[in-house]
Amino acid sequence: MNKIITISSNNTKKSLETREILHKKLIDTGFEVDYEYNPNAQLIISIGGDGCFLQTVRDYNLPTIPLVGINTGHLGFFPDISPVDIDSFIKSYLDGDYVTQELPLLEVSISTKDGCCNIYGINEAVVKSDKSRTIHLKLNINYKHVQNFSGDGLLVSTSAGSTAYNYSVGGSIVDTSLKVIQVAPISPINTIAYRCFTSSIICSHDSIVDISPECDFENSTLVVVDGLEYNFKEIDNIKLSISDRKILEDELEALNKIGFPAEFVDKLPLPFPVVGAVQFRKQAEFHPLKFLSAISRGLNIYENTCVKELT
Repeated sequence: MNKIITISSNNTKKSLETREILHKKLIDTGFEVDYEYNPNAQLIISIGGDGCFLQTVRDYNLPTIPLVGINTGHLGFFPDISPVDIDSFIKSYLDGDYVTQELPLLEVSISTKDGCCNIYGINEAVVKSDKSRTIHLKLNINYKHVQNFSGDGLLVSTSAGSTAYNYSVGGSIVDTSLKVIQVAPISPINTIAYRCFTSSIICSHDSIVDISPECDFENSTLVVVDGLEYNFKEIDNIKLSISDRKILEDELEALNKIGFPAEFVDKLPLPFPVVGAVQFRKQAEFHPLKFLSAISRGLNIYENTCVKELT
């Protein structure tokens, strides 16, 4: 078993202080620590918020190494280990109490007059105008026309992304164990001239969502995948679906699963989106769930799939 752990963090004061503390504790436990990607590492630890967590996934090109997040930001769904629980985290990790789960990726296939490409996301993809104005889009689901949409844009999310941007635009919270695709409107227009749906549409996991700009109105479209912006000219269509490629998640479970009072657990909302829910819970202790994630297969976040390369 490799004893190498890679630490990735943002540059905030709290993150750097946490990194120093974690480094020392890992060394004392017998681990070697790297601050750069090491293919021989057994674990990658991201210190920061959700943005840092997703950036680590992108920077390391979805490595085959488990990834865990320590939250030093304001709010984190992916990195939910508190810096004060580092000792509990290390102990639980050494005990090897975890199982593996799959988390689907959202595949965004963009076709333009110059070629096509695939972009992969964990949470969501947004199609909107590259300017601060209304965009007009044609929406098809499973090759059936749904409507001509007018508004700020359309957001397509995975179950894991349901509490991210999707939730802020009025989408539904979805249990991450459900395999679905959700389409949510962003500031839809409802007038005599434009009648757009105002609530999200939840589709089965094998659905294909097809979005195309109305050519009479749009020539430049912005596609935002997990916060990264891609600007395209003369888009023919955008197909969104759950990819056959998967991210495997490691879920750590304490042997004693009575960390929360039963009456509290029964009232918990649907699970938050995480790449692997890690539960470091001990008897008679009441503290938030901690999350660990594992990326199982290498995968380019952005890959050209056609002969012509986009410029």
